[in-house]
Amino acid sequence: MNATKNIVANLSGRIWSAVMNFAFVPIYIHVLGIEAYGLIGFFVSLLAIFLFLDMGLSTAINREMARSGAGPDTVGQARTLMRTLETVYWGVGLAMGLAIILLAPTIGREWLHPHGISTEATITAVRLMGVVAILRWPVALYTGALMGLNRQVNLNIVTSIYATVQAGGAALIIYGVSPTVNAFFLWQVFAAALQIFFLIRLTWRSLAADEPGAVFSVRMLRGVLAFSAGVTGITILSIVLTQLDKFLLSSLLPLTQFGYYALAGAIAGTLNIAAISINGAMFPIFSRLVEARQLDELRALYHRSAQLLSLIVMPAGLTLAFFSPELLAAYVGDPVIVEKTHLLLSYLVIGNVLLSVMVLPLALQLAYGWTSLSLVKNIVAVVIFAPMLLIFVQYYGAVGAGMAWIVLTIGYVLFEIPIMHRRLLKHEMWHWYLIDVGIPAIISVVVLGLAWAIIPRDMSLLITLAAIALAGAFAAALSAALLPESRRWILALAGLTHRADRGVAQ
Repeated sequence: MNATKNIVANLSGRIWSAVMNFAFVPIYIHVLGIEAYGLIGFFVSLLAIFLFLDMGLSTAINREMARSGAGPDTVGQARTLMRTLETVYWGVGLAMGLAIILLAPTIGREWLHPHGISTEATITAVRLMGVVAILRWPVALYTGALMGLNRQVNLNIVTSIYATVQAGGAALIIYGVSPTVNAFFLWQVFAAALQIFFLIRLTWRSLAADEPGAVFSVRMLRGVLAFSAGVTGITILSIVLTQLDKFLLSSLLPLTQFGYYALAGAIAGTLNIAAISINGAMFPIFSRLVEARQLDELRALYHRSAQLLSLIVMPAGLTLAFFSPELLAAYVGDPVIVEKTHLLLSYLVIGNVLLSVMVLPLALQLAYGWTSLSLVKNIVAVVIFAPMLLIFVQYYGAVGAGMAWIVLTIGYVLFEIPIMHRRLLKHEMWHWYLIDVGIPAIISVVVLGLAWAIIPRDMSLLITLAAIALAGAFAAALSAALLPESRRWILALAGLTHRADRGVAQ
């Protein structure tokens, strides 16, 4: 089970997708304006909110495909499961998209507060969001199936092509054809249709599309509902927690001000690329190892992957948090946007770093089929976070939402890990705290904090960026040298050790 190939594929695909999305954001803002970008940010949050209707089925099919391996003896069962969940997904997607389309006048008039965009154009944009939602909704199902089937390289090729067409094509359309937000969303409809076509084709080719046996089965649906119900609860509450700030601010603030928050949230969200990529490669393998009761291999892989994740997100995230004004200035080039956004970005980045390191512990729980811990954790978090968010926003404005986000994610790290390790991989808690996460966290804070204090503010932007990059690279290199697994890997590559296992996540 070589996870390295899948991690590289996932990282490459998601990094390319992020590059495509963020490379054209300045064009979107320049051509359409920050208010229109706020509308785009609302659309992203709207899709995230509707993910609770996933009912945990995409995670369930990932786990089931990984456990069965979809081999010759199980391909018929896998095909039946796929057809069953596919039927459910498309039905829910149609209902969801039609609901958005029908509610478009209410959303455009009563919820959003456009000033430079007409109400009619806003309503049309929301209706186009509904069409995109229908096409984008089943993507999670086919993605889950392909990841469980170990088709992650092919999946990321499709994802990268989609990102290029979706983001680059939209920039060309609004810049050279029609500089309107509705032209932007019309192109999203085309790109989404193209993506779902190729995902369907790739999934069924992987499941031997010409073979019989792909029928709807109530029995198989019932078989995955117990696990998926727990995942659904986790998903619903997670989405509430991650999107509540955006929906609250979209209602309380003018669309222009919400655009600043949406921009900060989108940039901070790029840190999740590493977490999602490594989780995508690890979760199927965790599931197989749990099924085979290979606990020594599971324990080793858990720590290796946790160290790799921390090595990526800690130096990168804290570089962005410490130097948000300089990096934003290089990215958007607008001093007003930098002034309004940089503090929001720093707070949201810190929260996302903490959230990212919690992804693999959750993957371990789900591999065991244990959903109750995360479910209870998120229930408690919602009860605490919602009033805390309202209070913080009332006193500190949009920045208060970022502060509340940090408090929430600190609570995750402090309370979930001890409870989990009392039941799973006992005696591994302090290894996770002190080594897997602690070493890169401490090194990154010290190195980047010192760099923030000593780098002059009167240098040219280019020299400042070079100094920031050097500080981030040094923090990452020092962390890699001190983390046990990455140090062994570096020594193996240098020929200084004869370890048979030379992969960080093999």
